[in-house]
Amino acid sequence: MTISMIESIKRTTKEYARTIKVCLLLMAISGAAMAIWHAWSQSQKTAEYNVTENKIDSLLSFQATDDSSHLVALEKIELAKAMLATKDYPSLMGKICLREALVARSLHQYPQSINHFIQAIPFFEQSGDDKQLARIYYYLGSNYKKTGDFNQSFEASLKALSLYMNLADQHGLRRSYTNIGSIYKYLQLYDKALYYYQLALNISKELNQREGESAALNNIGTIYSQMGKKELALEFYEKSYALKEHISPLESAIYFGNISGPLLAMGETTKAFKALKQAEYFLGQTFEPRNKISNLLDFGEYHLYLSQNDSALVYYSEALALAKTYQLNERLLSCHEGMMKAYQALRQFDLALEHQTHYLNLKEQLYNTSKSIEIAQLDADFKNNHFKTQQANERDRYILISIILLLGLLSLGLIILNIRHKQKHLREEFLIKQRFLEKQKIKIEKNLDEKNRELALYSMQLSQQQQIKDSLMGRIRQKMENKSTPVKTELQAIINEMERENNHGAVWTEMEHRFIAVYPGFYEKLTADFPNLTLNEKRLCTFLKLNMTTKEIASITGQTPHSINIARTRLRKKLGLTQTEQTTDQFLNNF
Repeated sequence: MTISMIESIKRTTKEYARTIKVCLLLMAISGAAMAIWHAWSQSQKTAEYNVTENKIDSLLSFQATDDSSHLVALEKIELAKAMLATKDYPSLMGKICLREALVARSLHQYPQSINHFIQAIPFFEQSGDDKQLARIYYYLGSNYKKTGDFNQSFEASLKALSLYMNLADQHGLRRSYTNIGSIYKYLQLYDKALYYYQLALNISKELNQREGESAALNNIGTIYSQMGKKELALEFYEKSYALKEHISPLESAIYFGNISGPLLAMGETTKAFKALKQAEYFLGQTFEPRNKISNLLDFGEYHLYLSQNDSALVYYSEALALAKTYQLNERLLSCHEGMMKAYQALRQFDLALEHQTHYLNLKEQLYNTSKSIEIAQLDADFKNNHFKTQQANERDRYILISIILLLGLLSLGLIILNIRHKQKHLREEFLIKQRFLEKQKIKIEKNLDEKNRELALYSMQLSQQQQIKDSLMGRIRQKMENKSTPVKTELQAIINEMERENNHGAVWTEMEHRFIAVYPGFYEKLTADFPNLTLNEKRLCTFLKLNMTTKEIASITGQTPHSINIARTRLRKKLGLTQTEQTTDQFLNNF
C-alpha cells in the first residue's frame, strides 16, 4: 500500500467523522427545537385549558335538591357539553359524563346512570386519572347491584378494588369491600359476605370512621337476619344505630325496617308493627325506592303472618309496581315471592302459579352466576395485569423516543433489542396466564360434574326414603286390622304424622334449586323450544333428565306410577318423539 493511498484513507475517515458529528449536532439542535416548541405549545394549551376548566366546573358545581333543580342541573350539563364540542379535553369530558351519571343516580334512574358512567371511562383512561376511574367502577358496581346484575357488579367492583389498592386509598377499599360483600349476600354466600363486611369493618376501625363502622355492623346484622340468627341480628343492628352521630331520616327508616323482621320472626308482633310504622314515617320524609319497596314487603309479611291475606296482597302489589317502575330486579324477585304466598293463602292458585313462574325465571336469571363470577374474577385479574402492562409499555415508548432524539442512530440497535426482549417477555407472560385460566376453567367444569353426581345421588336418596315411608305406612295399616280401637287410633295418628311429613312441595323446591345450580340454562332453552309445556311437564323433564324411573318419580311427587306413565306419554307427544325410536330420557340427556 502506497503513502498516497494511506493519506487518502485518513482523509476519508476524517470526512466521515466530521459528517457524523454534523449529523449528531443537527439532531441535537432539532431535538432542542422540538422540546422548546412543545413547551411553548403546552403553555398555550394550559392557559386555554384552565379557562375552560373553570367554566365547566362552575356549571357542574350546581347542586340539585328537588325535581325542578335536577332539570336545571341537566341543562347546565348540556351547556358544558356544548362548550367542549370543538375541543379535545378528555378529562373535562369525563367530568361531564361523571356528573350526568351522578344526577341520574340521585334520581334513581340506574340504567341511565350506568350508561353515563360507561361513557366516562375512556375519557379518564385517556387522561390517566386512576382516582376517577376507581370512583366510576365503584358506582358502576353499586348500580349494577341495585338492578340485580350481580355478574357485572362483581366485575366493576373488582376493578375498583384493584385501582384503590394501587392508589392506597383506604376509604375506597372499604367501599369496594362493602359492594363485594353485598353481592355475595344476595347470592346467599353468607360466609364470603361476612368476610368482606368484616374487612370493611376493620378498615373503618383503623380510620376511626364511625359512619363506616356503623354501616359495616348493619350489613353484618342483615346477614345474621337472613341466616335466621334473630337475636344476633338485633344485637348488630343496635350497635350500628348507637354509633351514628347524625341520623338522617333514611338511616332511621333502614334501622326500624331491619329490626322489624327479626321481631316478627320471634313472635313479637306488636313491636314489629311499631317498628314498621316508624320506618314508614321516616320514609315519608325522604324517598328511596329500594327501601320503600322493602317497607311495603315487610308490611306484607306482617299481615301474612297474621293471616290478613287481603291486606298483605295490597302491600305486595304496591311493592311490585314500584319495583317494576325503577327496574329493581332484586326487589322484584321478593315481590313475586310475596304475591305467590299471598295468593296461595287466598287459595287463588292460578294467580299464585303465575307469580311462582315469574319468581323462578327471575331467580334463575339473577342468582345462577356463581360459576361465571369465578371466571369473571380470573378474567378481571388478567385484564387488570394486562392494563398495567400496557401502561408500562406506553411509558417505555416515550422514553425510547427521547433516547433516539438524544443519542441518534447508534442507539437504535439497542432499542430494537430491548423492545424485542420485552415483547418476548410479554408473550411468555401471556401464555403462562392463559394456561392458568384454562386450568381454572377445567377445575370449574370438574366441580360442575361433581355437583351433577351429587344431584343424582340426592334424587335417589329422596326416592328411597319415600319408598321406605310408604312401605312402613303399609305395614302399619296391615297391623291395624286386628287391633283394638285405642291401638288403631294411635297407629292412625302415626300414619297421619308420617303423611304430613311427606311435603312433596318442599322436596320439589329443594330438588329444583339443586337442579338449576347444575343445569342453569335448561329451563330457559326448554321453554324457548317447547313453549306449550305445562309446569308439571317441565318438572317431569327434570326428573327424566336425572334418569329417574317411573317408580322413583311417583315416590317423590306423591302420584301413582300409572299417572306418571300417562304424563310421560303426553310429554313424548309434545316433544315430537312419537314418530321416532329415541326415548324421552335420551332426548332430554342430549338436550
